[in-house]
Amino acid sequence: MGHGIGELFDMKQSSDVDGRTRYMGESNSGTAILELIGEKDDLYKACLIMGMPSKDSTATLHAGFTLAFLGNADSTWTGEERSDWFAGVAKQFAGKDNGETSIIRGKNRITVVMMERMGLTLTVEAAQ
Repeated sequence: MGHGIGELFDMKQSSDVDGRTRYMGESNSGTAILELIGEKDDLYKACLIMGMPSKDSTATLHAGFTLAFLGNADSTWTGEERSDWFAGVAKQFAGKDNGETSIIRGKNRITVVMMERMGLTLTVEAAQ
């Protein structure tokens, strides 16, 4: 993944998934995990897992991870469009314990799942 997100995680090769290479990494801040399945030029699936932030500084960091992750999901999605879409997701989840939403951008489905006291998971995979 480009857009600078890879530099924010200590990535290591992990066990293969269905014959595809898997890389997993923890953010340098220790507050998020990034999983990439497939090769850099042929990514099959990507997942960003972020714990529920307890400080504003962590929330700001997670917002940066999220926007970079979304930019990798669809390079034609401008920063403002990504930010506006995710702000809408945050409003949709406000006051709820759990939530899930997805959008198709280009050939990818992007899914956001919020779990009470756990945090957010963003997944990108080929749209069916």
